[in-house]
Amino acid sequence: MSHEELTEELNSAWRRVFDPKTLMRKFMMTLKETKDARTAMWSLYTNANYANTIFEGTDYFFDPDKIANVVPAGGVFDQ
Repeated sequence: MSHEELTEELNSAWRRVFDPKTLMRKFMMTLKETKDARTAMWSLYTNANYANTIFEGTDYFFDPDKIANVVPAGGVFDQ
């Protein structure tokens, strides 16, 4: 396997791991398992940060704030 093939396969794997639908599914699973919105939001933001770090300089960007807009006024972090 050449360097280019390896790079292509790794990028493909990372895109599957950090696909926005996958991140949302992880968020919902965390919320269901912990029943804690703060923990679920923390996990979403952390996973989004990892994704944005890995794909820095590419066209990939996951903005968790678009999802955070559904959080009630005051948010879950102000408790």
